[in-house]
Amino acid sequence: MSLSYLRHLIRMKRCVLSMTVLFVVFMSLQMGAAFANHKHTILFISSYNSRFPTFFLQIEGLKHNLPKDSFIIDLEFMDAKRFNDSDNENSFYKRLAYKLNKDNPYDLVIVSDDNALRFALAHQSELFSDIPIVFLGVNDHDLVVSMRDNPMVTGVFEHASIDRTITLATELMPEATDLYAIVDDTLSGQGDLAVYNSLSSLFPSLTFHTIDLRQMTFEMLSNRLEVLKPTDIVILLSAYDDSSGKTISFDDIMEIMNAHAAVPIFHLYEHGVGDGLIGGCIISHMAQGEAAGVIANDLLTKELTPADIPVLMESPNTYMLDYEIVKNHDLSTDSLPEDIIWLNRVESFWETYFNLIVTITCIFMALLFFLSYLLYYIKKAKDIENHLQERSEELKDLYEELSASEEELRVQNEELMVTQSQLKKQRSELIRKQKLIEDYAYYDFLTHLPNRYSLKMDIHKLLERQSPTGIKGAIFFIDFDNFKYVNDNFGHSYGDALLIEISKRLEKQLLDNGKVYRLGGDEFVAMVDSSCDYETIDFIAKRLVDSFQTPMTIHDNAFLVTFSMGIAMIPIHGSDFDSLIGAADLAMYEAKNAGKNGYKFFDESASAQPAQRNALKRELNHAIAENEMTLNFQPIYTREGAKIRFAEAMLRWHSSTGFVPPQKFLPIVHELGVMSLLTKYVFSEVLDLSTILNSSEKVTYVNINISNDEILSSILIAEVEQLLSKSHVDPQLICLEVSEALIESNFDMVQKQITALSRLGFRIIIDNFGAEYLSLNYLKKLPIDFVKMDITMFSDLSANEKMLSSLINILRELNILIIIKNVESEVHLSYLNTFDYDYIQGHYFSYPVGRDRLIKMVLDEEIKIYHPQSH
Repeated sequence: MSLSYLRHLIRMKRCVLSMTVLFVVFMSLQMGAAFANHKHTILFISSYNSRFPTFFLQIEGLKHNLPKDSFIIDLEFMDAKRFNDSDNENSFYKRLAYKLNKDNPYDLVIVSDDNALRFALAHQSELFSDIPIVFLGVNDHDLVVSMRDNPMVTGVFEHASIDRTITLATELMPEATDLYAIVDDTLSGQGDLAVYNSLSSLFPSLTFHTIDLRQMTFEMLSNRLEVLKPTDIVILLSAYDDSSGKTISFDDIMEIMNAHAAVPIFHLYEHGVGDGLIGGCIISHMAQGEAAGVIANDLLTKELTPADIPVLMESPNTYMLDYEIVKNHDLSTDSLPEDIIWLNRVESFWETYFNLIVTITCIFMALLFFLSYLLYYIKKAKDIENHLQERSEELKDLYEELSASEEELRVQNEELMVTQSQLKKQRSELIRKQKLIEDYAYYDFLTHLPNRYSLKMDIHKLLERQSPTGIKGAIFFIDFDNFKYVNDNFGHSYGDALLIEISKRLEKQLLDNGKVYRLGGDEFVAMVDSSCDYETIDFIAKRLVDSFQTPMTIHDNAFLVTFSMGIAMIPIHGSDFDSLIGAADLAMYEAKNAGKNGYKFFDESASAQPAQRNALKRELNHAIAENEMTLNFQPIYTREGAKIRFAEAMLRWHSSTGFVPPQKFLPIVHELGVMSLLTKYVFSEVLDLSTILNSSEKVTYVNINISNDEILSSILIAEVEQLLSKSHVDPQLICLEVSEALIESNFDMVQKQITALSRLGFRIIIDNFGAEYLSLNYLKKLPIDFVKMDITMFSDLSANEKMLSSLINILRELNILIIIKNVESEVHLSYLNTFDYDYIQGHYFSYPVGRDRLIKMVLDEEIKIYHPQSH
């Protein structure tokens, strides 16, 4: 190989290397230029349309914090304000999905208002997978809280300052007594309405009203605005569609307001203020757009994800008022906040340049003063100049130390503020959960009044309290007359609404004298919990009765409801819960027998007719001794109503004066001490009936109600064993019913007695299960075969359905069968459609019947609904 040839190869290699270096440099420059010219693409989805006034403010705010020429924003409008239905949403989804499928993916998605956010969340996995989502203009607090675990979503929460706007309105119009909110059916409008209604307790001097466009047209709204009083406060929440389905723009609603409203209209949002609306503590959509722009810029220009940027929960709201409207209506401005932004206000020369004139004057005076001071002390200043120079270095070092300490303190303060915020949130959550548990345990779901369990505890506390007069309070047992008529003829929705109004009226009349409780159905108890005399109790009783002489209006129907009320004095008429309730209950029945719509004192009823009561005692004693008491039996059917499976024994007595209810003669039985004789009679009759009913292969249980005294009696087991030995009846065919209230108050004794009865073979039924919130741990310790639940527990499904379903599931796991009692109508049956139960009892299927009639119904397969003409 020649030397010239080698030199040629070396020159060739150098040439190729030079060209390679030039190519790499050229490509690097091209890629850098391309990267520098890259623009981020943003998809902006608005819930409404381009004419909606908030849209332009939001876009302007966004652009304020997005660098120019670095972003491309594509706009999509759902137009949900005008077409808020599934067809419009599906059409929008198809159109957007088509575009996204044909184009490159976006770097960021910004959604405006609630509808757009809900749409983005519903289709996040299919349309916006791995794309950050920033929201603004969303006022659904629960929706925003639910997204905290979504790592690809963050944004700015829109919180309408309704409370601050109402406060501002009362300061402008201190003589106002009525407050009206104009609202439509939109999501944002209904969300603001819920907050508005929750604020009524904070403004007791105002009566809250709603002008609801779900119930009126825009023409009706115009007429309604014209009759408002000059002292009325009106707040516009939302008004885009009416009851006829008509949808208008914000400019249209402004024309209606300006043409027909003679009072100032307050608003929660910036648009419209200064053009006819007076203003308020408004939400600035431009400020929200600026905040969202900062978040968007951070996500696209920094190595951040939505999970790194918390949701901005503090909405940037401010006070804004139209000066011309305030002036034209001569509104008070004495107590207004100092940071109000005034619109349409023309200032005088003095107002315009006041601060400048004062500043110039102060500067001039200060210059004169300092000039004199400098001239006078110039020599002295020279003398200390050297000293200051020496101290300067010392101060410089000290300043640096203070700056370092200040920074350290600032960091510590920020950490403390974060910790304080976290503790505050935890405390709020604990308070909320504790309140929820207390509501379930101590309050009625429908009326939110304290329930039977709360009453029992309050009576116990009151009995322990000392009283200088001997009378610690009183129990008013209230049963509404003919309430069943409302449920049967108008339905239980009317009945429930009426019960709620009844509870409000009772509370209003009782004032601060005590509390109102709901026991169930149409039974209420009012308790006066302070020392008083008979005259005071009588005055309160008259006030309660008189308050219900005025009809109540439910769904445009007027109902005149009256009640019968029995009164028992604490502790004169009882030393515990059961005796006091029993005394008041008896007095209530005396009031019903006296013609209803009135009240009776328990002691007055007993003392007014001593001869009749003594005669009743003698006659009852004779009836028990001569076996003149009778038993009726109410059938209990299988779930389908096809077969009788149980018959509940019910003691009846017809005295010489007519039928005497058990609640009246049973207290006398206890007083005479002859309950043991009645028990033997009932057991003997039931055992004899069971022998007849079960003579074939059909199995029919017979139920016996065991009273409190009986279950606690030490000789009960021995007496029952003796009766069984004589009858030779299989005790597994006999069911013993025990009240849930007795189990809770005497658990150890009741557990011992029930266990002994179960070992003898009897089946055990817990009656009124769920009324006293019996601990579920007790169910595991007791040999229970069945529970009886009252139909009233299923009436308010919106509040109770989940709890009842969970309770029934627990009973199923414990192999306990369920009987539903007091079913009286088709409406009652409809309550049970979604629940699992086994047997059913009530007047809808059969009233209590005599012994012979029951035997014929069971043995002859006469299974049909039995409604006698009288009972």
